[in-house]
Amino acid sequence: MAVRGGCGHEEIFKGFGWDFCRVAGDGNCVRIRILFRKSFERRKSGSCSRIDLKLPGEVEKSIITVDEVEAKILEIGELATCEGDYTVTRGKDFTRYFVDKIPIPGSTNHVELTCTGIVKAGYSLEDIAVRVDNESMKIYVALPQAKIMSNQLIWDSVVCNEQNSMLNPIDFEQYQTLISEIESEGLEEVQKKGFFDTVESNAKKLIGNFLGCFADYTVEFI
Repeated sequence: MAVRGGCGHEEIFKGFGWDFCRVAGDGNCVRIRILFRKSFERRKSGSCSRIDLKLPGEVEKSIITVDEVEAKILEIGELATCEGDYTVTRGKDFTRYFVDKIPIPGSTNHVELTCTGIVKAGYSLEDIAVRVDNESMKIYVALPQAKIMSNQLIWDSVVCNEQNSMLNPIDFEQYQTLISEIESEGLEEVQKKGFFDTVESNAKKLIGNFLGCFADYTVEFI
């Protein structure tokens, strides 16, 4: 390709700018080697950060890792996703005995407790399994079996009816026995109402919201 300059000099470029030949008015030719190639190779290898060569139609694709997803889930703190309440009344007779299980007349006492309790259930975050498919852009989450976090009575709600006996005064162990039975019965009552189904549903909603920061990905529970 020949280019005419305004000063009447002729400039000739050959081989992608490898050689530059300037013909002066006296006919002498001065040839200068211009090192374009090394500059081009530096750009190609990425050593030149000022130029970003992007192919036509090229689209950047986000990539996330399992560690990133697990770290986000751990931000939830405690995954106790549901509370269930119950009210149970339970009474029991306690009698003193002679040897061979012969009851002592007049030694029976009676204790009856009515209590309201709250059951809290959820998941251990460390037991939640995560898998990431960057090709389909999906995050798979597997929840373990939900577990009971706590089962506590509301002591202000306790109503007690007693029939004491001089021959067998009511003691603390009798109360403890009733309380344990009430907690067990209350837990069964809560479970019959579909408690664990609600726990799972709430956990999925909570985790899905937290993982919403990965906007390009779909969260699926398996």
